[in-house]
Amino acid sequence: MGAANASNAEVGHFTVQAKQTTIFPLADLQGDPEMRNAFLVSSDAAPGEIAANLASTVVGDSEREVELLGKDSQEPTNAGFHPWSLSNGDDSTLFLFNHTAEAQRATVKVSSLWEKDVTLSPFETRAVGLRTLIQTGVPDSHGRILPGDITDGQISWSVESFGKVKGRLLLRNNANHMARNYSCAGEVVMCSAAINPTSASLAVGNSASFTGSAGSCIGLSVFDCSGATYGGWAAIYSWNSSGSSISSPNCPGSASCSVSAIAVGSSSLTFQAQSQYCIKTATANVTVKPPCPTSLTVDQITPKSLPDYDHPTWLTGVGILARMKAGPAGKDCTGAVLLEAVTPTTNSCPSNIQQYTKFPTITTANNSPFTVGSSAAWEGSNFPSILNDFYDSHKIIVGINVLGQTSVQSCVAKATQKYYCSGSLVGTFTLTNTYTRGTINGQAVTNVSTTKQ
Repeated sequence: MGAANASNAEVGHFTVQAKQTTIFPLADLQGDPEMRNAFLVSSDAAPGEIAANLASTVVGDSEREVELLGKDSQEPTNAGFHPWSLSNGDDSTLFLFNHTAEAQRATVKVSSLWEKDVTLSPFETRAVGLRTLIQTGVPDSHGRILPGDITDGQISWSVESFGKVKGRLLLRNNANHMARNYSCAGEVVMCSAAINPTSASLAVGNSASFTGSAGSCIGLSVFDCSGATYGGWAAIYSWNSSGSSISSPNCPGSASCSVSAIAVGSSSLTFQAQSQYCIKTATANVTVKPPCPTSLTVDQITPKSLPDYDHPTWLTGVGILARMKAGPAGKDCTGAVLLEAVTPTTNSCPSNIQQYTKFPTITTANNSPFTVGSSAAWEGSNFPSILNDFYDSHKIIVGINVLGQTSVQSCVAKATQKYYCSGSLVGTFTLTNTYTRGTINGQAVTNVSTTKQ
C-alpha cells in the first residue's frame, strides 16, 4: 500500500463529431505491472455531452475484451463500497485514482476489521490487493491485521472532499479468464459531533481540557448530514462558550481546547465541526465552584453548659460551637463546601457508659456538609455569616445522668476530626470531651466541657 510517484503525460488529441463515436487507439503505451494506470479524458464540450469508456483487448485464440466505463470527474461522490472475494481462485484489488493536482487523504476499511489512512499523490493510482494485505499481515492505523482465514467481505474507501478521488474494485480469476469491475460509488458525510468530557466541575482558578470529535455516516447525498454510522471524520473545528463563569476558548481549528474557571456559576462550552455542507455541534456543561481553602483554624469558641436549650430537663450535656476560619488570608472561599471525618481515639469512661460518651464515627460519605460563609442558629442564639468562616457544633445531650451510673467522678473521650474540600485534606483537629459530676437545683447531672485544638 505504499505511495507511488505518479507521472502525468498527454497521449493525444482527437475530435469527436456530433452524434458520432470515435475510437482512439492506445497501442504504444507501456502498462504498469500492478495496473496502476489511469486516463483523464477532458473536452471543451459542455458537461454531459461527451461520454468515454476504456476497452482492453487481448488478441489470441479467442479474442477477449475488458471494458471500463468512464467516471465523471465532477460527480459529487467521495466514497465507494465494493464486495471482494479470494475464494475459488479469485483475486480482488481496490484501485484509487486521485485525479487532482493536490494530495488527497483517503481512508480504506475492510469491513469492521481493518482501517488505514493513505495519502494519494497528485494523479496517483493506488492499488490495494486484498490477498497481499492478508498474506503479508499489513497493519492498519491501529496496529490490527486481517485474519488469515478471511476470504470475502466488503472493502470501502472514503475521502473528505467530494469529486477528488475515484475508486473501483477489480475481481479477476486468471484460471477462468474472468475479470469484473465494481464501481459502487457513494457519499460519506459528517453526521455527528461529540465532546469529552460532557461536563466538568471546577474551582475558581482551575482549568479543564476538552476534546471534540466528528463522526461520519453513509449519506444519501452530499447534502444529507445523517445516515448509517460509518466511522470517524476530520473536519473544520471551532469552539465557543456561553456564560461568564469560564474563559472564552481560544482554540481555532483544534480538536482539543482548555478553559479556565473565572467566576462561580454555570457556563457551557460548545464544540462545532463543519465539513462540506454539514455542521454539527456538541456541548459540555461547566460548573464553577468557589475555590477550596488550603488551611483551617479555630477562630472562636462559644461554650454551653446545662441546661440545654432544646432539652432543658435532660441531665447530661452539652459542648461548644466552633467558628472555623478558612485560609489562606486574602482568598475568598465563600461558598466552598467541606466534609468532615471523625474517628474516636480514646475513652477513659467506664465501659457501661461508653455508649453515651464515645464520639460517633463519621465518614465523608455520611455527614452533612459545611459551607464557608454560612450563618448558624445554636442553643437559642443566632450567629452571623462572616467572610471565610463557618460554624461547627460539637455537643452531646443525654436524658440520664450518665456518671450517676458509675462510681467515677469524671472521665475523658477523644477523637480526631478532619476536614476535606473536593477530596483534599485542609485541616486536622483533636476533639476532647470531659465528663464531670455536678448539680443543678439539687439535681445530679453530668456536665460536658469540650475543647478543639
